[in-house]
Amino acid sequence: MDQSPSKPLDKYGLTRIVIAVLIGFIVLWALANLTAAAGGAKIPDDLGVIHGITEKTSYQTRKSLRAKRQLRPLDALESGGHVADTPRGTYFFIFYRDLRAHEGRMVKELGAQRANRYREGNAFFEVHLLKVGPPIILGFASESDALRVSSPSTQIQKISIASAPWEKMTSLLSLPADRIVSAETRTVSPSEREWMYILDCDIR
Repeated sequence: MDQSPSKPLDKYGLTRIVIAVLIGFIVLWALANLTAAAGGAKIPDDLGVIHGITEKTSYQTRKSLRAKRQLRPLDALESGGHVADTPRGTYFFIFYRDLRAHEGRMVKELGAQRANRYREGNAFFEVHLLKVGPPIILGFASESDALRVSSPSTQIQKISIASAPWEKMTSLLSLPADRIVSAETRTVSPSEREWMYILDCDIR
């Protein structure tokens, strides 16, 4: 009997070789995904949640998110203009009282507001304007609220977001403006000389 290695098809059969090649591809794909997961969680371009943010890590987390989304700050001459006229691929800040909206008009209402180049304290929410899509409002929610809103649902969800991490509100939520059915603003007082700025939202 010929035992020559030059005849693998006679020895193993074409089917077994095809199966072996497919298994090899599957193993490589799994390893690639495990390697990516080990490097850190993927930051999505629209609705997404990053948990466990503190006051100390907030700035660096937002900075990394801007870089991931390839956003730049506004130029001096671009600041102060209406959001509707603001260049795409930028980030800016909106005074919390200017984020009130009703009847699903958040995108339109937001477009009429002024885009600030700098964040002047916790009274301002950061907004990301990607190359495509609606403006994205960054806010800090409780972990349970953030998970509930980011899960598929046909129901209107009520959620509160803060302009900065505070107490249990440590999950950074990227909230597309077109998902906000309505939003009301309020302030809470953690102490006599401290204020936190809140948006109470209905989310579709």
